[in-house]
Amino acid sequence: MLHVELDVTEGHDAELRGVYAAEFYPAVSAQPGFVASELLAPVGAGRWRLVIRFATEEQRLAWVDTDLHQKVWPAIAAHLDGFEPVLFVPSGGSDER
Repeated sequence: MLHVELDVTEGHDAELRGVYAAEFYPAVSAQPGFVASELLAPVGAGRWRLVIRFATEEQRLAWVDTDLHQKVWPAIAAHLDGFEPVLFVPSGGSDER
């Protein structure tokens, strides 16, 4: 599961939400192995978070290699001052993949 910490450019909250809803989510959710994605806004000040989950890491990496990803990610990044991806793996429990 990929979490991307997002430093949203001041005043770009609405634009980021719009690009995520209209471009990014439809693109990522159509990919093989897609499980879930959320754009999370902080309560108060802080970093936003983009969460992307695929059934396998190989499927997530295949998505990153698509021409469509190369189109929609820059549309997200245009509203950021920076970002930091952090990869997580399940640590147990009934929802382990």
